[in-house]
Amino acid sequence: MDASRWLIIEGKDEVQAALAEAAKVASQGGQLQQAVGIASRRARAYAVEFSHVWTGALKASHTIVQSGTHAEIYPSPAVINPRTKRSPAEYGPFEHRKGGDHAFYARTMAKSDDIVAPALAYLRRNLP
Repeated sequence: MDASRWLIIEGKDEVQAALAEAAKVASQGGQLQQAVGIASRRARAYAVEFSHVWTGALKASHTIVQSGTHAEIYPSPAVINPRTKRSPAEYGPFEHRKGGDHAFYARTMAKSDDIVAPALAYLRRNLP
């Protein structure tokens, strides 16, 4: 007797629907991508707030690059400090490594709960 004729799969339609919804959420332009954008903008705002000001170049240089559900924030090499004629992308890492109040990205990551809260709220509002 072929046992496969007696196999009953319950909940298959619900599982397939949940997988389709998850794929939609994670798709290009989907809710997850939007949430990453929300968190990235919030993280950038903290990095700007925590950057020390001499000329303002380091503060102005924090750039977000997002591709789908991945985002990076770093000092843009296109920004040039008017006094030193150097890019904050060159001296920013040295400033950060001084630690303490100078560690703008470490201080930003310490605010991770505050950074992700609006993104999570967005997902809660927009997901079934």
